[in-house]
Amino acid sequence: MNSIRVLHTEPEAEPPSATAEAEDVEVETAGSLEEAEDLLRDEVFDVVVTELDVGDGTGFDLVRKVRELQPDTGCILYTDADLADVTTDDGNVVTEFVPRDSPDSEERLQRVLRTTAENRSQTAYPVADDDSRLDVVDAVDGDSADLQRELERVVDLASRHFDADVATVSVIGEREQRLLASEGLDVDSTPRQEAVCNYTLLEDDVTVVEDIQTHPWCDGMEAIHDLGLRFYAGCPVKPDGDTATGTFCIYSEDPCEGFTGEDERYLRLLAEDAASKISSYGLGGSEGSS
Repeated sequence: MNSIRVLHTEPEAEPPSATAEAEDVEVETAGSLEEAEDLLRDEVFDVVVTELDVGDGTGFDLVRKVRELQPDTGCILYTDADLADVTTDDGNVVTEFVPRDSPDSEERLQRVLRTTAENRSQTAYPVADDDSRLDVVDAVDGDSADLQRELERVVDLASRHFDADVATVSVIGEREQRLLASEGLDVDSTPRQEAVCNYTLLEDDVTVVEDIQTHPWCDGMEAIHDLGLRFYAGCPVKPDGDTATGTFCIYSEDPCEGFTGEDERYLRLLAEDAASKISSYGLGGSEGSS
């Protein structure tokens, strides 16, 4: 992976030298909860490391703010406070703990930091990323005019066939969902934490959410709620025949309990067609090489 971006939050203290001096680690510092929040609004971090006492709040307050602003960022509590003080009844606070006064604490912190950054086990959505999947995602040429033209035909067909308000083909990268073609939605990308497609990406077949407004997967996905969308159906798109780089999906403003097996079969065919077009026009295939 690229350099690990770390936000270290602690009043009047420098980050641990074992972390700050590592070649592949970039560290920003904040001396208070307010400073850390400002940085989280302006920059993207892989991991936040925090003391328990951050002056104008606690490390747990900071973790809650991270979950709000950057849900896929890992958090580590690095403190010499008594373990009895390092507790919270808030189930939304998920963090690693490294005792600052333990032997080799800095080396241990660096190991936990790397594991947290690479695995993102604290993320607010399921993740099955590996370098090979992300390599295929990065290889997709979303700017190809031929690819955009071909995919626009497929999403238009899906929109008309299902009478769907929105139809999209996307690829899902490490931190965002990038739309290659869409009908009924005027955006180029969305933050990954706002994508129902994270769940579809892990399946081999069609995923159906009958009512987005009440489904637990979609809790906190403010962007999709603001659009007033209620129904979702999606299927993985595998341009190389094996790797799910993204999804083909449809949305409607009304919930739906009648998405049939025949509907799923047709959506699957559209996803396979989209995968074929990405392979031909977006991955350097012969048809798109001119």
